[in-house]
Amino acid sequence: MLKVPKLTLSFFCPGAFSFHISRLRMRESCQIHRHDFVEVFWVEDGRGTHLINGHRQPLLPGTLVTIRLGDCHGFSVMPGTDGFTLVNVAFRPSTLDFLRKRYFADAATFFWAKTDLPFSMQLNPTQLSWLQTWASHLVRSPRTQLAIDGFLLELLLELQLPAPAKKPLPAWLQHAMEAIRDPRHLSGGTRTFASLAGRSPQHVNFALKQHCNLTATEVVNQARMEHAAAELTMSQKKIIEICLECGFQNLGHFYQVFHHYYATTPRLYRQRQRAMLP
Repeated sequence: MLKVPKLTLSFFCPGAFSFHISRLRMRESCQIHRHDFVEVFWVEDGRGTHLINGHRQPLLPGTLVTIRLGDCHGFSVMPGTDGFTLVNVAFRPSTLDFLRKRYFADAATFFWAKTDLPFSMQLNPTQLSWLQTWASHLVRSPRTQLAIDGFLLELLLELQLPAPAKKPLPAWLQHAMEAIRDPRHLSGGTRTFASLAGRSPQHVNFALKQHCNLTATEVVNQARMEHAAAELTMSQKKIIEICLECGFQNLGHFYQVFHHYYATTPRLYRQRQRAMLP
């Protein structure tokens, strides 16, 4: 019988941390594995295949999946594509046990589905935007039990209720937020972001605050850190090269911003990502 690697939450979460969050660009297939934690993930862009409990399921932008204890899964990247961007939030089973006992005693879906395949759904654009905002909040917050409890409660309520009508992002802002993630634009920082938006920096910041509760600097740094994390995981580039690609002229500042997003150093992040699967 083929031995399936098992991932442990303690590897990603130092002692006091209650959850782990990451955003990865999957450009290579990830072999089947299982873990001692519970996970929810969703696809931000791109397409791929979810290998789950002996089945193959398509992954599209907006696909959300809850992974239970005992599930064995991996990912396959479609040949000839640039892969897909995956956000995952991992946490202890005890967190879910508490929430179920207190709020969802009769639940038979979501994390508690007793079917061969775990719960999955296709998010609408409003729900996906909502999750992206939550992800931005989680990467900036302390990795506390309160933070993960708050996220999961809102997530479970969001999945049960129709998505509320929300004011959509202006097309020019949506375009700029997607375009700034292109590595070619990262070095230009907030000036390039404003240029991509076709608006003044003041107008851009006002719109971001109104629609996303973010600043242009936060949006640019998020894009830079996504690129840095992907390069640390998928490439052999030196850290200083990645630092310069992201638009940082000071390595110390790059380390500081990276630590703010991922609660570790670029070097340790690379080591952990490469050690995730044998």
